[in-house]
Amino acid sequence: MWQLNWLLSFIPDSIFIYITYVLMGLGLALYIASKLIAWLPIISSYKTPSEIIGVILLVAGAYIFGSYGTEMAWRERVKELEEKVAKAEEESKKTNSVIKEKIVTKVKEIMVFQDKIKEVIVEKEKIIDAQCKISPEAVAILNDSARGAKK
Repeated sequence: MWQLNWLLSFIPDSIFIYITYVLMGLGLALYIASKLIAWLPIISSYKTPSEIIGVILLVAGAYIFGSYGTEMAWRERVKELEEKVAKAEEESKKTNSVIKEKIVTKVKEIMVFQDKIKEVIVEKEKIIDAQCKISPEAVAILNDSARGAKK
């Protein structure tokens, strides 16, 4: 049954409601005609089939009318959710730009810190390489570089 509702979702609203009203009107007309046919002896044999077809069309029209109400409620719900998704996407773009800015500034800070450490290593190079031993200054530089740019 969900396939029928899925197919009905492709029909425009105006045509859908028009078909519903035509089915209900035709069913009502056939049902009333079946009651009037009983008085005419020539076509009274068509009373029962026209009554059955009229009731079937009325029930089908009522069912489709109910489906129409449900379909319109779901379409409205989809529109609301699409609006929420659009707003969330906008907020996500703003948040992503803020995060990118923070990451770029953090990377810049790290690069500046690394450049400072490289400069210190170049300055202290002779002291570090003088005796081929690790001097306390080299250990301090390595410790500073390990701590990161938080200082």
